[in-house]
Amino acid sequence: MPGIRAVLLAEDIPGLNDAGTKHDEVLLPDKRVSYHGQIVALLVGETVEACRAAAEKVVVEYDPLKPVLTLQQAVAAKSFHNDPNFIRRGNIGDALAKAPLKLSGTFELGGQEHFYLETQAAWAESGEDGSMLVTSSTQHPSEVQMVVAHVLDVPSNKVIVQCPRMGGGFGAKKHKPHYPLLWPH
Repeated sequence: MPGIRAVLLAEDIPGLNDAGTKHDEVLLPDKRVSYHGQIVALLVGETVEACRAAAEKVVVEYDPLKPVLTLQQAVAAKSFHNDPNFIRRGNIGDALAKAPLKLSGTFELGGQEHFYLETQAAWAESGEDGSMLVTSSTQHPSEVQMVVAHVLDVPSNKVIVQCPRMGGGFGAKKHKPHYPLLWPH
C-alpha cells in the first residue's frame, strides 16, 4: 500500500522473539496467538494514517482454542506462566503429623496488576555506531536495555536507556516498560 515501508512478522525479528523479562512472552506470535488483541504484525509507514489503513487490510485466520478460565482448569491443563517456585525445608509429612493444630481447605488469590498514574511511554532512536537510544518511563532501565538488546540481537552496550523524571508507577512500570516501543496506543 502507498506509504507503507514494511510489514514485520515474527520471522523478521533478528534476535530473540521474546519481550518477557523471564523469557516467557513472545514478542510477535508465529503460530499461536495467546489472547484477543495480541499484536501479530508491525507496520512501518510514512504516517500513522497510512499504517492504520494498512492494518485494516491485514487478515489473520484463527482456529479457536478451548479457553482456560479458572484456576482448576489451568492446573488440570498444566497451563502455567512459568515453572512453579517452591520453598521446602524439612519433612512436611512429619511436621503435619506432629502439628497441634491443622487446617484444611482451599485458598485462591485473584491477584491483579495495578494501573499506572501516568502514561506509559517509550521511544527509540538510532544512534551512532549501530547504537539505539531508548527513552522510557520505566523504573528499571537495565531491564529495558536487556529486552531491547535481546530482540535486536545486539550487545547490551549498544542500547542506551534513559528515563526522564517519572512518578506514579508503584512498581508496575518495572515489568513492561519496553511495550510502548512496540505498539503505540
